[in-house]
Amino acid sequence: MPLLRALDVCSQRLAADGVGLSLVATPAGAAEPVLATDPVAEELEELQFTIGDAPCQSAARTGDPVLVDDLSACGAWCRWPVLAREMLQRGASGVFAFPVTVGSVTIGALNAYRRRPGSLSRGQLGDADTCVRSISALALGPAGPSEYLDRVLDGPFHTRVACVHQAAGILSARYGLTAADALAQMRLQAVNDERRLIDVADEIIG
Repeated sequence: MPLLRALDVCSQRLAADGVGLSLVATPAGAAEPVLATDPVAEELEELQFTIGDAPCQSAARTGDPVLVDDLSACGAWCRWPVLAREMLQRGASGVFAFPVTVGSVTIGALNAYRRRPGSLSRGQLGDADTCVRSISALALGPAGPSEYLDRVLDGPFHTRVACVHQAAGILSARYGLTAADALAQMRLQAVNDERRLIDVADEIIG
């Protein structure tokens, strides 16, 4: 799969222990996991999506890179207390999130994980920019969504997006919450129960 090979190359260039890709399915929506180089990176992508307040989401929302070279440092703990704790427990000490853009539109984030703390070199930052442009081209293609992304959006990724938003809608109607508050409650339950957000959504719908 060309896109997975591109993620592997990115992991090597950035001296990362794993790389994941998350994309935004709907306008103003959260970046949701699509692909990862390994099971640990996949779990970390899910964790960022579940918690919500995370470097991946910030990069996808603002269009600016978020570079966290030490999750145990005071700055990371103050900004992402829950995420920092959960990532450190899973063996990640650093996370680097780069926005994936098409023209002026940010469609997601590329996220690199390291087991040991440490900043990226200037050369690695340049490599990250090259990787992001390559991944954007592979994911979308010059004339619109590629066959690969079409399969992703018609498969588990699309199903997960629908389930999460359907579950939030159920909570919103049942308890008079806003959609944002309903989603926040789901995220809190997922973190407290140490489950994926999609599992909480499935339970609500069921």
